[in-house]
Amino acid sequence: MSSELSVALYKGGVYLHCALFIDGPGPKGKVILHATGSTGRYKFEQKESDPRQSAHLVELIYLCHVKDSDIPAIEDAGKNAVIHNEFPGYNCQNYVIELLEDLGAKEIINGNDKI
Repeated sequence: MSSELSVALYKGGVYLHCALFIDGPGPKGKVILHATGSTGRYKFEQKESDPRQSAHLVELIYLCHVKDSDIPAIEDAGKNAVIHNEFPGYNCQNYVIELLEDLGAKEIINGNDKI
């Protein structure tokens, strides 16, 4: 079995908030991985939630399908991703981009995945 991997964009303050969304099986399989906070104070958050139920969702950008057996590895990569609070301007978008690069390096996703 496989699940969709997408980037969720939400209304934020001045900028859009960016998160990685795993549309896994069942209601408990809907998982958001993101960096929350503000400049210099971001922290990782993982929550069971379906962004399509949020009034703040602007767009859900489909990336690819992932094997359901890879979902724990994706969640671990999200938890273990380095959040660079030492860099001015670092934000949730950088977190998602770096997480996707890490998933590519681990061959969980790749450029040949259909988007």
